Amino acid sequence: MEEPALRGVSVSTAEERRAGLRARDEYLAKAKQRGFQVVDEGIRLEYLRSLVERLAARMKHRDRYPKIELSLINAPISDGQSFPGGFLVFTTALLDEPDEATVAGVVAHELAHLDLGHLYGYVRRSKLAETTYSRPPAMEVSFDRFFTQQAALFGLLVNPFRPEHETQADCAAVTWLYQEGYDPRGLVGFFERLHERKNDQPDNPFFSFGRTHPFSLDRRDHVRARLAQLQRWRPRNDLRLAADELRHFRIPEKKEEAAPK
Repeated sequence: MEEPALRGVSVSTAEERRAGLRARDEYLAKAKQRGFQVVDEGIRLEYLRSLVERLAARMKHRDRYPKIELSLINAPISDGQSFPGGFLVFTTALLDEPDEATVAGVVAHELAHLDLGHLYGYVRRSKLAETTYSRPPAMEVSFDRFFTQQAALFGLLVNPFRPEHETQADCAAVTWLYQEGYDPRGLVGFFERLHERKNDQPDNPFFSFGRTHPFSLDRRDHVRARLAQLQRWRPRNDLRLAADELRHFRIPEKKEEAAPK
């Protein structure tokens, strides 16, 4: 019922960017309240920007997001967030992942949300909510139209972010990694570690209702399945994890002082 309700609801690039900036700033403010400060430091930001620019070249709708703005917060858990209009936030812990393929996979996933229109759709639903509740329903609006709008708004409130969107973004990310020569199996390990941290695979399938993300092990299996598809489509044996690319971000271990002679 959502698509019929959204017919005629359009969002300009300027409106999307304003909405994304507001959401990004709210996210950063909440992170700061929890002690996670924004990092304004050159080498890590430049490294992430280079990955963003490289992978953004794979976007089909890059023209809508000519300016992608990147923020980095000092937080202990690997994570990335995307916001409407082309705003991305990553954590410093992402650079502690074992290889660049994993980091590139997280970056590609967030870019894919933009490219696939997931965040644009969220702004459209938000605009529908604002316009619907800012004025009383017109007398000429049919019951079917009114019911469809209310059902769409209920879906927005109950589950604004969709598991299928995550699956689609994962699929696009694996494809882009493969095309760039990265080994998508880096994401296999990432989702297994995520599962260990969150223990998000209950036996009862009822608990999948209302989730915003698929279970981590399901996402791992989808990565493997997509990789197998790509290998059948265009086999290649030069995929790399590129672990050495992250080595210069590691804090060197302190060498033991030589014992006095």
